[in-house]
Amino acid sequence: MFIGGGQGFRCSTAQEEKQRFYQGYGQGQIDPIALAYYRYERNIMDIAVACEQILSSKQGGQDRAQTLGYLKWSFMPDCAIGIALKMSTGS
Repeated sequence: MFIGGGQGFRCSTAQEEKQRFYQGYGQGQIDPIALAYYRYERNIMDIAVACEQILSSKQGGQDRAQTLGYLKWSFMPDCAIGIALKMSTGS
């Protein structure tokens, strides 16, 4: 999971997630442009998988509603996609 990536199905602050990450792994140099790129890439992959589960007649079943909930969640402010956007725009 990405540092401050909004994973975990609750929208914690990126700062809170960074603190937890660095507690376990220690400090390091981070390239913010590269991190933003990989966050977007991961989000796109997650969206593709979720859409396949929701729309596929072979997958999803009763889990479709749950998958749709996770997909909606990722678009909420301060969640996975919002964090990637903030990282890429420097806000």
